[in-house]
Amino acid sequence: MGPPSKFHDDPGNLLAVFAPVCEEVFFRGMLYRSLRNRLPLWPAVLIAGSLFGLIHIFSHPLNSIPVLIAFGILMCLLYERTGSVLPGIAVHSFVDGTIGVVAVTGKAYAALGFYGLLLLSVLAMSIRTARRTQPPTAEKLPVGDIAIDAA
Repeated sequence: MGPPSKFHDDPGNLLAVFAPVCEEVFFRGMLYRSLRNRLPLWPAVLIAGSLFGLIHIFSHPLNSIPVLIAFGILMCLLYERTGSVLPGIAVHSFVDGTIGVVAVTGKAYAALGFYGLLLLSVLAMSIRTARRTQPPTAEKLPVGDIAIDAA
Protein backbone atom coordinates (compact mmCIF):
# COMPACT_ATOMS: atom_id res chain seq x y z
CA MET A 1 0.00 0.00 0.00
CA GLY A 2 1.48 3.32 -1.06
CA PRO A 3 1.27 6.68 0.64
CA PRO A 4 -2.14 8.34 0.76
CA SER A 5 -2.86 10.40 -2.32
CA LYS A 6 -3.76 14.04 -2.16
CA PHE A 7 -7.05 15.35 -3.50
CA HIS A 8 -5.38 17.23 -6.34
CA ASP A 9 -3.41 14.15 -7.44
CA ASP A 10 -6.54 12.44 -8.78
CA PRO A 11 -7.72 13.92 -12.09
CA GLY A 12 -11.25 12.69 -11.34
CA ASN A 13 -11.41 14.87 -8.24
CA LEU A 14 -10.26 17.93 -10.14
CA LEU A 15 -12.77 17.26 -12.90
CA ALA A 16 -15.58 16.89 -10.35
CA VAL A 17 -14.74 20.32 -8.94
CA PHE A 18 -14.07 22.23 -12.15
CA ALA A 19 -16.64 20.67 -14.50
CA PRO A 20 -19.69 22.20 -12.75
CA VAL A 21 -18.02 25.62 -12.62
CA CYS A 22 -16.92 25.58 -16.27
CA GLU A 23 -20.15 24.13 -17.58
CA GLU A 24 -22.38 26.54 -15.66
CA VAL A 25 -20.32 29.58 -16.63
CA PHE A 26 -20.33 28.55 -20.29
CA PHE A 27 -23.82 27.07 -20.76
CA ARG A 28 -25.79 29.40 -18.45
CA GLY A 29 -23.61 32.46 -17.98
CA MET A 30 -22.56 32.83 -21.62
CA LEU A 31 -24.63 30.69 -24.04
CA TYR A 32 -28.02 30.94 -22.33
CA ARG A 33 -27.56 34.62 -21.48
CA SER A 34 -26.64 35.36 -25.10
CA LEU A 35 -29.65 33.44 -26.41
CA ARG A 36 -31.94 35.05 -23.84
CA ASN A 37 -30.85 38.53 -24.93
CA ARG A 38 -32.17 37.69 -28.42
CA LEU A 39 -34.97 35.16 -27.85
CA PRO A 40 -37.99 34.68 -25.60
CA LEU A 41 -37.63 32.53 -22.49
CA TRP A 42 -38.63 29.07 -23.76
CA PRO A 43 -36.71 29.01 -27.04
CA ALA A 44 -33.55 30.14 -25.20
CA VAL A 45 -34.09 27.57 -22.42
CA LEU A 46 -34.75 24.72 -24.83
CA ILE A 47 -31.79 25.49 -27.09
CA ALA A 48 -29.24 25.96 -24.28
CA GLY A 49 -30.58 23.00 -22.27
CA SER A 50 -30.56 20.73 -25.30
CA LEU A 51 -27.03 21.71 -26.27
CA PHE A 52 -25.91 21.02 -22.69
CA GLY A 53 -27.35 17.51 -22.83
CA LEU A 54 -26.14 16.78 -26.34
CA ILE A 55 -22.54 17.80 -25.66
CA HIS A 56 -22.40 14.97 -23.11
CA ILE A 57 -23.07 12.40 -25.84
CA PHE A 58 -19.31 11.81 -25.99
CA SER A 59 -18.95 10.90 -22.32
CA HIS A 60 -22.29 9.43 -21.22
CA PRO A 61 -24.51 6.55 -22.36
CA LEU A 62 -27.14 7.51 -24.93
CA ASN A 63 -30.01 6.68 -22.56
CA SER A 64 -28.81 9.38 -20.15
CA ILE A 65 -28.92 12.21 -22.72
CA PRO A 66 -32.64 13.03 -22.21
CA VAL A 67 -32.00 13.30 -18.47
CA LEU A 68 -29.05 15.61 -19.12
CA ILE A 69 -31.18 17.75 -21.46
CA ALA A 70 -33.84 18.03 -18.74
CA PHE A 71 -31.12 18.95 -16.22
CA GLY A 72 -29.80 21.62 -18.60
CA ILE A 73 -33.31 23.05 -18.98
CA LEU A 74 -33.80 23.15 -15.21
CA MET A 75 -30.45 24.87 -14.73
CA CYS A 76 -31.42 27.51 -17.31
CA LEU A 77 -34.65 28.15 -15.41
CA LEU A 78 -32.72 28.39 -12.14
CA TYR A 79 -30.36 30.91 -13.74
CA GLU A 80 -33.31 32.86 -15.14
CA ARG A 81 -34.92 32.99 -11.70
CA THR A 82 -31.84 33.90 -9.67
CA GLY A 83 -29.78 35.86 -12.22
CA SER A 84 -26.63 34.10 -11.01
CA VAL A 85 -24.63 31.03 -12.01
CA LEU A 86 -23.74 30.32 -8.37
CA PRO A 87 -26.91 28.38 -7.48
CA GLY A 88 -26.45 26.34 -10.68
CA ILE A 89 -22.84 25.61 -9.77
CA ALA A 90 -23.99 24.41 -6.35
CA VAL A 91 -26.75 22.20 -7.77
CA HIS A 92 -24.47 20.85 -10.50
CA SER A 93 -21.79 20.07 -7.91
CA PHE A 94 -24.31 18.23 -5.73
CA VAL A 95 -25.52 16.17 -8.67
CA ASP A 96 -21.99 15.28 -9.76
CA GLY A 97 -21.03 14.57 -6.14
CA THR A 98 -24.02 12.29 -5.68
CA ILE A 99 -23.09 10.33 -8.79
CA GLY A 100 -19.54 9.99 -7.49
CA VAL A 101 -20.62 8.84 -4.03
CA VAL A 102 -23.00 6.26 -5.50
CA ALA A 103 -20.32 5.00 -7.90
CA VAL A 104 -17.81 4.56 -5.08
CA THR A 105 -20.02 3.32 -2.24
CA GLY A 106 -22.98 1.77 -4.04
CA LYS A 107 -25.27 3.34 -1.43
CA ALA A 108 -27.65 5.35 -3.56
CA TYR A 109 -30.26 6.09 -0.90
CA ALA A 110 -27.85 7.57 1.62
CA ALA A 111 -26.10 9.73 -0.97
CA LEU A 112 -29.31 10.88 -2.63
CA GLY A 113 -30.92 11.69 0.70
CA PHE A 114 -27.93 13.66 1.93
CA TYR A 115 -27.39 15.58 -1.28
CA GLY A 116 -31.12 16.05 -1.74
CA LEU A 117 -31.35 17.87 1.59
CA LEU A 118 -28.32 19.99 0.71
CA LEU A 119 -29.81 20.76 -2.69
CA LEU A 120 -33.12 21.88 -1.19
CA SER A 121 -31.29 24.06 1.32
CA VAL A 122 -29.18 25.75 -1.35
CA LEU A 123 -32.17 26.31 -3.62
CA ALA A 124 -34.22 27.81 -0.79
CA MET A 125 -31.38 30.14 0.18
CA SER A 126 -30.64 31.18 -3.39
CA ILE A 127 -34.27 31.96 -4.19
CA ARG A 128 -34.65 33.93 -0.97
CA THR A 129 -31.43 35.83 -1.70
CA ALA A 130 -32.48 36.52 -5.29
CA ARG A 131 -35.78 37.99 -4.10
CA ARG A 132 -33.95 40.35 -1.76
CA THR A 133 -31.43 41.54 -4.33
CA GLN A 134 -33.75 42.26 -7.26
CA PRO A 135 -33.85 45.96 -8.16
CA PRO A 136 -37.13 47.71 -7.43
CA THR A 137 -39.52 48.24 -10.30
CA ALA A 138 -41.32 51.52 -10.84
CA GLU A 139 -44.33 50.13 -8.93
CA LYS A 140 -42.16 49.18 -5.92
CA LEU A 141 -40.23 52.42 -5.57
CA PRO A 142 -40.80 54.25 -2.29
CA VAL A 143 -42.98 57.35 -2.36
CA GLY A 144 -40.98 60.36 -3.46
CA ASP A 145 -38.51 58.47 -5.69
CA ILE A 146 -38.68 59.11 -9.40
CA ALA A 147 -38.59 56.22 -11.86
CA ILE A 148 -36.81 57.01 -15.10
CA ASP A 149 -37.91 54.91 -18.06
CA ALA A 150 -34.92 53.92 -20.19
CA ALA A 151 -37.08 53.48 -23.29
